[in-house]
Amino acid sequence: MTWKPENCDRCGDCLVECLYVDWDRDKAVQEISSLIDTGESEILNACVTCCGCNEYCEKGANPWDLILKRQDETGCLPILPKAPAMFEMAASAPSSVVKGEPDRQAISLCMMEPLSADIFQGRIFEGLTVIKGGDYFCNIGYLHIGQERPIREGAQRFVDNLTATGAEEIICFHEDCYAMLMGKAPGYGIHVPFRPVHLYEYLLDYVKAHEKEITKLGLKVAHQAPCASRYSREKDPLLDEIYDRIGVVRVGRAYDRRHSLCCGGPLLSRGDKEQSMKIGRMNLDDARDHGAQALSFLCPMCNQTLRRICDSYEMPRHAVSDLCRMALGDTD
Repeated sequence: MTWKPENCDRCGDCLVECLYVDWDRDKAVQEISSLIDTGESEILNACVTCCGCNEYCEKGANPWDLILKRQDETGCLPILPKAPAMFEMAASAPSSVVKGEPDRQAISLCMMEPLSADIFQGRIFEGLTVIKGGDYFCNIGYLHIGQERPIREGAQRFVDNLTATGAEEIICFHEDCYAMLMGKAPGYGIHVPFRPVHLYEYLLDYVKAHEKEITKLGLKVAHQAPCASRYSREKDPLLDEIYDRIGVVRVGRAYDRRHSLCCGGPLLSRGDKEQSMKIGRMNLDDARDHGAQALSFLCPMCNQTLRRICDSYEMPRHAVSDLCRMALGDTD
């Protein structure tokens, strides 16, 4: 996705609906107009980089991509030095392709392996070819520190490196990778010659194939959607079907689907722990008030960010894949 000025009528819907500012129509129109005309707006610093305004824009203008562009041009976000250093270190990490069974798909872990040791396990993932390391780092995380250039400049290399593995289909373990392959790369005019597979698609196929082994969980969860899911909202029905098949109810609540809250992690890169905690508490209050017994997540970073707050609320956390494993009896 890229900013499409020809689609923007300056209606202000994107900023009226934003969960992180409380602006009326006049203020929203003023700020989006200023952003377009001068490159300046209060939203540049108020933005938590959740990508939500792209979803709120019914005209397909992709205002978030304009915000990111302006953040990059101005360097306005007060990012701590350790944040870009962490991304640079991730991109230089050792890479490998661990061959699986010849008739199975490949899965890209991107740089999520260190955060996913307790998630990426069990029969669900056995036999897959595993792609991991810095060569396969999608760079989408840079959007959370207001930097668009590394995403754009690294997109072709990312696609080329995955293509070089020879895999015809690649499951994206991390939502960010799917967002790059299905949203950002095509927006930059880059052809993706293999089929990216969303993790929900793979998990749904797996539970369908093992339907007779399922014992329904009878669990109510609040789902924590990663920010990058804004690029793949069409996959939400797949998660709903997974949960229906394994006996999980995704509770209706204020901060879900279109109005999902960010986990608050991006604000930590600015040293704003107070605002990050506030968002976390809003999330957990909403989950608890709507009867959730646990929090489900897709992104390992969301899990890490919300871990302590969930513990304080006595709210268990489960990866979507772990819920599938639990229903299949594939846990210790």
